[in-house]
Amino acid sequence: MNRTTDENKELTTVTLDMVTGAGMSDMSEVHSMRLQTVMDNRSKFFQTLSNVMKKIDDTSDPIVQNIR
Repeated sequence: MNRTTDENKELTTVTLDMVTGAGMSDMSEVHSMRLQTVMDNRSKFFQTLSNVMKKIDDTSDPIVQNIR
């Protein structure tokens, strides 16, 4: 997955906050929004990957049938 430098920084910041014991109540609203953005981007990436893999499979099936 290709993340931008800013996304990597945001993810690192959020992760460090969580690891150092800052609970959700202590985490600022900005960090929560950044985490949500990163998670949304991750979800979109995996959905796109799934769609591409399905298209590849859908395309290869008729090819294999034609070879038989």
